[in-house]
Amino acid sequence: GLMADPALAGGGIPETHRGGHRDVHGDVNFNPDLGLYRRLYLLVYFNTDWQDAYGGVLDLWDADVKHCVGRYAPIFNRAAGFATSDHSWHGVTPVTCPPDVMRKSFAVYYYTREPPPGWDGVPRSTVFRARPDEHWKGGVAMPAERFARAGRRGVEALKGRVKQLLG
Repeated sequence: GLMADPALAGGGIPETHRGGHRDVHGDVNFNPDLGLYRRLYLLVYFNTDWQDAYGGVLDLWDADVKHCVGRYAPIFNRAAGFATSDHSWHGVTPVTCPPDVMRKSFAVYYYTREPPPGWDGVPRSTVFRARPDEHWKGGVAMPAERFARAGRRGVEALKGRVKQLLG
């Protein structure tokens, strides 16, 4: 029952230049435009002559983001994929390739009409976590960002209520 997203929402051909990376995160679990549940993420790499020293490794983490359970270099024609869930944490290590090289892949998500087993009924946006060695990010930067985001949502909600009262 897997269905591809014809609009490639969140997919496509990402290109990451030197210095780029992707924090550990869990993906969106529901696409409201399609009314479908995100279930599978698939990547195919286009990097010819990629060297280990270039970084850009896809890392997969356990449910608590304490242990890396898989690392996949973006080697030409390699496919990597995993089931998406509330605990399918993944990220990309810093890219350290030369300036004239970039990390390239094709990314696609697959969906189902039925929710995954054990789904709690809560649609989620992308959720970020710090790697175990990212103490500043996990202890200060990410909590501060969550607090600021909650504050902005609160201000927007208050503005909406005031507009309703003023007609």
